[in-house]
Amino acid sequence: MELKFKEFNSYKHLTEKDLKSDYYKPEYGFDLSLLPTLSLQEQLAPFILERGNTLTFLSLYIDRRSYMLFAEFISNCYPDLESMLDLDVESATARMIGFLHDKNINPRRKQIDGFVLHPAIRYIGQAHFYCLPKDNFIFYRDLDCYKDVPKKKQSSAHYHPEYFFNLNILPSSLIEEFREFITARGKELSFTSITNERRCFGHIADFLCDTYPSIKSLYDLDKDSCIRKYKIWAMKHQIPLTITSNKRNKLHPETKIHPFFKYLKTILSYFTYDDGLFHFEDDIWILDRLDFPVRRPPVNTIASINFENILQDKMKAETKKAILFRLKEVSARTAVNDVHVINVFTEYLARDYPQIESFAEIDREVIESYLIYLNTEDTRRKNYRTELISLKIILATIGLVIDEYSLTKLFFPEDIPKNNIPVFRFYTDSELETLNRGFKTLDSQTGRLMILHEILGCRISETLTLRTDCIREDENGHLYITIHQAKVNRSYRKPINDDIKNLIESAIAYTTSHYGPRDYIFVDDNNPDKPMTYGAMYYRVQCMIIENDLRDDHGELFTVSTHLFRKTYGKRLCDMGLDDSIIAKLLGHANTSSVKHYRRMTSKVLAEGTKKLREEKDKTINKYKGGWN
Repeated sequence: MELKFKEFNSYKHLTEKDLKSDYYKPEYGFDLSLLPTLSLQEQLAPFILERGNTLTFLSLYIDRRSYMLFAEFISNCYPDLESMLDLDVESATARMIGFLHDKNINPRRKQIDGFVLHPAIRYIGQAHFYCLPKDNFIFYRDLDCYKDVPKKKQSSAHYHPEYFFNLNILPSSLIEEFREFITARGKELSFTSITNERRCFGHIADFLCDTYPSIKSLYDLDKDSCIRKYKIWAMKHQIPLTITSNKRNKLHPETKIHPFFKYLKTILSYFTYDDGLFHFEDDIWILDRLDFPVRRPPVNTIASINFENILQDKMKAETKKAILFRLKEVSARTAVNDVHVINVFTEYLARDYPQIESFAEIDREVIESYLIYLNTEDTRRKNYRTELISLKIILATIGLVIDEYSLTKLFFPEDIPKNNIPVFRFYTDSELETLNRGFKTLDSQTGRLMILHEILGCRISETLTLRTDCIREDENGHLYITIHQAKVNRSYRKPINDDIKNLIESAIAYTTSHYGPRDYIFVDDNNPDKPMTYGAMYYRVQCMIIENDLRDDHGELFTVSTHLFRKTYGKRLCDMGLDDSIIAKLLGHANTSSVKHYRRMTSKVLAEGTKKLREEKDKTINKYKGGWN
């Protein structure tokens, strides 16, 4: 029996040019009798028909050559083969490579991106896959993230609706649980992200088969034990737990958790029973589950606090008590910083004082040892003033909640390094010109954001949270903008001109056209009801700086120093000779106490500060001036 080319869909609706092609062979076909057994012929006939109906007439011609080599190989090496499912693909692939060598055919083909196996070798896997039962396959096209993908995105290199997750490689008892998990991930991720998870899935499936061959359910796994076993398994298989990656917004490579390890943690979190309530003993606290409101700035979204890195169990519990107390008084960002400081401190204790299990055992000697370590060995930062102040506060809080008042007296005043008087930094005219050229390369809305931030002289949190109703006109026709200060929880007004009004109206029009009417001018792409996050702004501006190689007057790459625009704005107000009260009002300050910092670098102050030195220089110059003439 022979399946003729002219019977396939690929030979229908051909153009005149196609009919004159050297690959137009309507009388050619696939001779099924070349296969060794009748059952194999019946099994592969639908496979050949499907390929004939989906390939182009050119690809069909090439496919026939692969089929003929495949059929010859099967007849010679597996003459009694009744089904492709009885074939070990890995073993058959190795034998096929030797078979092609014997026929003086190179088993690998060179392509632009490297070498690939000969199409005849790949034909084995394609035929075997076609014959597999598909009940336990989850195809990308069936996931929610692959539904309604715009046509312009379907040309993406990451768009593969024909790819699939093969659940058959899992222990049979876990198939249904993973079906639920992958379906849920398909709802959360984009179609570009789901591709990265397929490789991770195969890797974790191997780990589960090797480590838990008799497992009944993922809900039965102990999370900590599973992670320890994975680390041992990964070490045996020479798989790292971290990777180094280069990001568009990073100058240097960044070390982060390996995708395989991260995928395992995601699986374990999904299959950990969660009643949706707050539990003190949890290592990760979801802030929304606390029974009291937590202060969180709208542009720095902090959803949780992680205590996993505190190795000492008793210290972890003591820290949780203190943080629970602190959250009622301070912002979530401050609490997260407190936990970070404790993480660093307990890591040091675990290494140098492993016998200490509770903060109650810490004395002055331990603190002195830690101070010596920071100043002689630790290289994380130049000055530890801020970190030590935070450590002093959190240790004192722990002392109060565990009734160990000695913790409130561990630090002496001289332990905290003095705060060096900072050099007042601001952008020069040439630097502002360079940055403004860069802003033109940003997307239009982020470009408007940065220009508006520069003009208004606000804090970045204030610019990001500008509302669509922020512009008002008074009875005299003067325009004002209302700015809310999240830092101090109050609002102030400042005058603006028509150019600023037009810029804001353009930004509002953009948001309305893309997301509909919203409260904020600059919104989060994923949640338009909230303002754009600081992280999103930071990433885009950092990419702009690196990709355009933007450098300051000293030849150094710019950093995303959004607060420098505010300092530059304040300095220019001082250069204009405005009264302190007017400057404070335009900056949104409650009083004039901070204005002196902006005046320090004005031209007038510099001139007065160097007047005496210049007069002495002038006397010296005048003394020798006659000799120069």
